[in-house]
Amino acid sequence: MLIGDEFNNIKIKTDYKKNGIDCCLDPFRKKLIPATKEEIVRQKIAIFLRDELDVPENCIFTEESLRHWGIDSNDRADIIIGYEYNDLIYPLGIVECKAEDVNLSSQTYSQCLRYIDQIGGKYVFITNGYEILAWYVDKKRSDKLSQLPTYEEMLNDDIIIHETAKDSYYRQSLDEIDCMTDEEYFDTGFIGEDTPKYLWKHIVNLGGCFYDTEHKIKKRKSNNLKIIDDLGCHFLNYGDASGSNFGTGIYRSLLIEDSNHNNQIISFSVMPVGRTTDDPKYGNLNGKSVLVVSLQEFKTDYTVVQINLNKYLDIDSGKLVLWHNGAVMQKGGRKEELIKMIQEEHPSMLKNGKIYLGTLPTEKLMYLDSKEVSDTLYNLIVYSLIRNEYKQSLKKEKLKSVL
Repeated sequence: MLIGDEFNNIKIKTDYKKNGIDCCLDPFRKKLIPATKEEIVRQKIAIFLRDELDVPENCIFTEESLRHWGIDSNDRADIIIGYEYNDLIYPLGIVECKAEDVNLSSQTYSQCLRYIDQIGGKYVFITNGYEILAWYVDKKRSDKLSQLPTYEEMLNDDIIIHETAKDSYYRQSLDEIDCMTDEEYFDTGFIGEDTPKYLWKHIVNLGGCFYDTEHKIKKRKSNNLKIIDDLGCHFLNYGDASGSNFGTGIYRSLLIEDSNHNNQIISFSVMPVGRTTDDPKYGNLNGKSVLVVSLQEFKTDYTVVQINLNKYLDIDSGKLVLWHNGAVMQKGGRKEELIKMIQEEHPSMLKNGKIYLGTLPTEKLMYLDSKEVSDTLYNLIVYSLIRNEYKQSLKKEKLKSVL
């Protein structure tokens, strides 16, 4: 739901000064707050809740500690909407805010669900001031709303559930992919500027395979790894201190159980990395097509491996071969140590010193429920988990050295 017009009509005074910092006055906390982009969104959305959705001011709690709601946690919600009963305030909903230039993502939604699980409530809102998405949460079920409810409608559960449309992603045939222009290839969002042209159609095929939710990966168990469920596609948001947002995009996510009987959500996507010249952080880089694998923690997602398809996708005997050299960019990482772990746990993945991930078809569409793609994805999961284990051990060693 778009709220940009209403949002722009709300004016926030940001010329208060405290210790030389521009601040705004939070009318709900009665505090001067540094006027960051996210804070401006938070203040405007709080006013939108009060003035447009008729939420009483005394039931809007901004930058609210979960400890105030009886939870032993240092987490803070951007906004908690409460309701009054017998002179006490109870949670009704959670609002998480992002700056206007940040896309809304599955991580933000998952964060809200975690807060709802902890403190209770029925409504989840995520917003960047331009767009606002809303859900009604009841026990284990979550329904997206097609209309923002007023405060009274929230109290009475008088809501309109969004009717989910059938997946609209159009999967091109191989003939259609073959006939694409250069511009159309780059418009897919899969192809890097310097990716060899003979790989383009195969990379588009692989990227489309992840987006194609009509075909779901089959449940399987072997080598102490289970694929439990195919969770479909989700938008995930990434960024770093340099301002790069590489990794942000649509991912295919799977629920798995690893060899330690831990459940994990692992996600896959294909995306381009732009060419850089004399960049102060990245230097000179070729434009790449990259297969990205990420893992989800309780609070954050992080990438485990980024496979440069320009280098590690080959054609051999009419088949695409996906492999990796095991390089680890993390400080202290040595690919020889990682390869040794793979040799101990899954020696069949090593061939001529390379980490062999599998083969993919060249003359037909790839589907997650096909054997070749499923086997390759399974090996990629195994590799990613071993790689993650190694990277976590490096972090522990670094922490020990500091202590």
